[in-house]
Amino acid sequence: MSTLLFVATASPILYLLYVLLSRWQHAQNARKWNCGSVPSYPGDLLGINTLKEALAMDKARQVPTVTRRRVETMSARENRYTTTFQFRQLGTDVISTCDPKNVQALLATQFKDFELGQSRRNALHWLLGRGIFTADGDHWSRSRALLRPQFTRDQISDLDLEERHVQVAMKAMPVDATGWTPATDIQTIFFRLTMDTATEFLFGESVQSQAAALSNGAIPQDDFPAQFDRGQWYSAQRARFEKLYWIINNKESRAINKAVHAYVDRFVTAALNSDPEKKPTGHYVFLHGLAEATRDPNFLNEVLRLYPIVPGNRRTAVRNTTLPTGGGPAGTDPVYVKKGQPVFYSTYVMHRRPDLWGADADEFRPDRWNERKAGWEYLPFNGGPRICIGQQFALTETGYVLVRLLQRFDVIEGVGKTKEGEINMQMSLTNAPGDNVTVRLHEDASN
Repeated sequence: MSTLLFVATASPILYLLYVLLSRWQHAQNARKWNCGSVPSYPGDLLGINTLKEALAMDKARQVPTVTRRRVETMSARENRYTTTFQFRQLGTDVISTCDPKNVQALLATQFKDFELGQSRRNALHWLLGRGIFTADGDHWSRSRALLRPQFTRDQISDLDLEERHVQVAMKAMPVDATGWTPATDIQTIFFRLTMDTATEFLFGESVQSQAAALSNGAIPQDDFPAQFDRGQWYSAQRARFEKLYWIINNKESRAINKAVHAYVDRFVTAALNSDPEKKPTGHYVFLHGLAEATRDPNFLNEVLRLYPIVPGNRRTAVRNTTLPTGGGPAGTDPVYVKKGQPVFYSTYVMHRRPDLWGADADEFRPDRWNERKAGWEYLPFNGGPRICIGQQFALTETGYVLVRLLQRFDVIEGVGKTKEGEINMQMSLTNAPGDNVTVRLHEDASN
């Protein structure tokens, strides 16, 4: 009994001493590295308010704007434009930044000080497994090396594959006697086109979602695209719940997990059982010259600036370290980052900063790219050693699809909500329009 009493009494005291000693050591490190304090976003002790904000914005389909609103709140509190601050979410203290210098440090100049971390694996491993999107260190290097041959110049320039799927997508946009299509949700068509192309590009067999939708039941509709899309939403929710990620676990999520892995495992099994002597000796390379000649980089750059596919990301410190700026009264001192502390960076906010892009930063103006060459303030595909391995594939495919669309149609007009107003954004692991993108298209009479 006396031993239990001693343990019960001593444990809180020892824990308190440990906490005080850790704080003292961190304070010493911060002084040694000339770090200034970083302002804190207002909230409750556990950080439940920030979770509620994120969930409310998810429901309102405006998740990328959460950080922008917090920057505005902090700027008003600090009487200066505050790009770096700290907030607490379910007990986890997170540093948030939209400063290009800090982002460059996270992704490049201090790459070895940061990793994806356990929080990323907690959120994504259930759906994506252990691979390039969840791994760190040597395992990540091996995963990237395995994927790299898939994205060689010859591979991404082989637009014969894309052309076949584009032609199926075109059948989903029939015109009447006047040359106009009916009101068409073009976002759904593009989603199917992306899934059909990606599954054939990566697995060697297309899911054929577009053809199935047009077949009136003749081709069975595979649930994989919808399940994978829904699985990404669950992953985003798990990330928002930090260490309580395991709460996001229900009958639907378990069914999605089982179905997605079963779909991919089929191709893994086929590859493992294939005859290595019967690999194809070559393939037809068809780089559509018109796509190269007419692809407007200004247009694509501006779309990706205003609506980056990944509006925010984060890293975790693997050791006690610093960020270059954001601390102190003026926000110009280095910021101390403890080992294990996550740092969130918002490309969405960084891409819309008026001090970086001008007073018209929220406006769609492709001509701005005639005047500048972007640095770390523009990161549509991340940067540093973990820059998106599929960047050129995505740009090539997007340019090609746009060209084929404009070859056929000479007028595209929005219908309903698509015509005007703030664009809602459906945020999971990536960003997409939150509403149907409904348009009417007119076929060029000269075709």
